[in-house]
Amino acid sequence: MVYQDVDAEYRLLVSLMAHPERIAQITAYVFTDHRVELFRAIADAYRTYGVVTLESLRHVRIPPEMYVANVTAIEPLLVHLTDLALRRQAYEAAQRVLQRIQQSDMLTYSDVVKAAYIPPVLTTNDTSLEEGIERFLAIQQRKRNGTYQYVDTGLPFLNVALNGEWPVGGITVILGQPGGGKTALMCQSAIQMAQKNIPCMIFSLEMTKQRLVPRFLAYLAQVPLDRILSGVLNVDEEQRVQQALHDLQQLQSRIFIVDGKQSLTADDIAAMVYTHVQLYGVRAFFVDYLQLIAFERLQTMFEAYGDAVQTLSAVAHRTDAAGILLSQRNRQHEGLDAILGSSRVGQIADVVFEIRATEQQGATRTVEFQFLKNRDNALTSAVCYYHAPCLTFY
Repeated sequence: MVYQDVDAEYRLLVSLMAHPERIAQITAYVFTDHRVELFRAIADAYRTYGVVTLESLRHVRIPPEMYVANVTAIEPLLVHLTDLALRRQAYEAAQRVLQRIQQSDMLTYSDVVKAAYIPPVLTTNDTSLEEGIERFLAIQQRKRNGTYQYVDTGLPFLNVALNGEWPVGGITVILGQPGGGKTALMCQSAIQMAQKNIPCMIFSLEMTKQRLVPRFLAYLAQVPLDRILSGVLNVDEEQRVQQALHDLQQLQSRIFIVDGKQSLTADDIAAMVYTHVQLYGVRAFFVDYLQLIAFERLQTMFEAYGDAVQTLSAVAHRTDAAGILLSQRNRQHEGLDAILGSSRVGQIADVVFEIRATEQQGATRTVEFQFLKNRDNALTSAVCYYHAPCLTFY
């Protein structure tokens, strides 16, 4: 058949079994011949079980070509096969239009539109509700059977307030005063995710990797940051820091860091997020912090920060990753208007909460997490403790 690639179709089918969440993004029109039925069987298994295994496909005859096909990156295969599918559909549409011309003395606009219609190959071009239903059912099934991996916040009370995880496919804004614990919360959450085998990414626009490492160690070793930086440690602290360093080295393949050595725009960040999601399976990305994202000089702060969050929200939605943005607080305003530079940020974000210090007890602070916006849950607040020397919330 013209415009088909059988080998690529088999490779895409095998890759979809490994990454079934991508099934909801494509339609059966990508495939030809009996591979259409194989795709539909895989999609049915995904909707039913939330995962796709050979066991879930036991009622389907698996061709030998699928056993020898390698799991490859889905994106290049989709680009290639989408191009072939569109060409195939365009050729078939042209034949239908030509047939209508030959069969009828009079043509209406409706006749031509119907004959030339090309069904969507990717659901990004589809206005139906089917994609949303498929994703919802598959995720719910995986939550019920225990195979769903939550993007853990690292704090139990935050997980409760956020339905179990940082909102995937959306943006969370953490608001606070300088020194209020925003970066500490980011480091704690990143470590907790990495320990649960969830890859994440940090855009540290303020600190270099060298300055982030001792902050990770302070949390892991529960040794005050200033003692780690000074190098003056007792025997017990030295042992704990060495163990923490060993643990951090074991986690480094699941924490990707882009630091403040270069000026990054929102488009730069979005491009790197997309690449790391495709190559390394990154599930969440942090930006520390919003006000350090580079923007065009002709833009006002209101326009720049709003546009930046819109761009990052789009890449979070496209990749189904959780985006967490740290933001400075404008002391002259309250609520969503307190986001420094643009209240529009709060309008775009899915969740906004502020870290507020309420009481100091030696090195430990009592802090309140005040939710200013929460699309999928009630606005609430929670009180916890923040041990500043070891950068730990509990």
